[in-house]
Amino acid sequence: MNYARHKSQAMKFQKRLWLTATAGTTLYKGQALCYNRDYGTATERDGERDSRVELPSTTNNLRFAGVLDHNVTVPSNGEIKVTINEPGSVCDLWIGSDTVVDSTYLWALAGDGGKGIFRSDVGACLGRGAALALQTNASGVLVESIDGTAVVNGTAVAKTGLFAGAAAGDKLVIMASATAAGAAGATPGVYTLASVTDDDNAVLTASASSGASEFAGFVQSANPQTCLALLLDGEESGLVEWINVLDNAASAAMVAGATHVLGGVTLGTGDCTDTLADGTFTGEKKLIALHGALTTQDYLVTVTSGIQMDGSTALATVEFDADGDYALLEWVVSNWQLISYAGPTLA
Repeated sequence: MNYARHKSQAMKFQKRLWLTATAGTTLYKGQALCYNRDYGTATERDGERDSRVELPSTTNNLRFAGVLDHNVTVPSNGEIKVTINEPGSVCDLWIGSDTVVDSTYLWALAGDGGKGIFRSDVGACLGRGAALALQTNASGVLVESIDGTAVVNGTAVAKTGLFAGAAAGDKLVIMASATAAGAAGATPGVYTLASVTDDDNAVLTASASSGASEFAGFVQSANPQTCLALLLDGEESGLVEWINVLDNAASAAMVAGATHVLGGVTLGTGDCTDTLADGTFTGEKKLIALHGALTTQDYLVTVTSGIQMDGSTALATVEFDADGDYALLEWVVSNWQLISYAGPTLA
């Protein structure tokens, strides 16, 4: 850490660690990383579990390590030594949302689309993996669409106003996707714009889907936008993810953290389902929020061990169907207890 510093220098708590990722991948300053706490052979005492980091995922989202202090391209052996800024640091974050100084809270994405980018999608709680913006940046995202009204078909993308201010070379981040009928949609990821036809249409350099698919995502400039922010410490926030809903099929939410569900589709055959896994420690929090209404059928979450807000009535299912439905739960000893909700049907 840099105790000796000029008054204009922010305080950083830094650590040198080994990063493992796909060879040739470029990761960026301010991108979130998580510890690989099960590295090596489980039965062996291995100190490398405190020196190995990787991109966030839905399985390491309770192991937040910090953010990269510099850009890096992973060499052919798949690992490289990097400097990260740990919780408590004031440093640059790669952002996928606009920010207002000392006002906007951000959480790192753990899902396949935009891993490690920080967005203002509401998290389950503040703590590790969350941050407070200390800089206003109105260019963190050019335009976003999270209600299921944006459509990608192969390389063609359409959504009113989505490409206002965008140009060839800028990025489209697809966080979650499904077809209008609730089948698997576009592959989440970061795509490059080959051309911008007008404010409502653009063409990608690579195909994102085999057919028309609705998606939640955002457009940002070619060079990742950053803002100065305070990396919060404390309990694990669990990060945030985006998932789709599928007709008469399961769509699993990650353990803990916040799951934002892309709606705006028709489930004509049966509910989309998930079973909420039991928590592992008291205080663990889980948020599920639906964006875009579901038609005909719903997103039905089974709670194996649950209690409603009165503390005595069992909670077996939480059923989401309207835009804005949400539920926030906390694991207490041996049950998920509902602590806040609006909209979903409880049983």
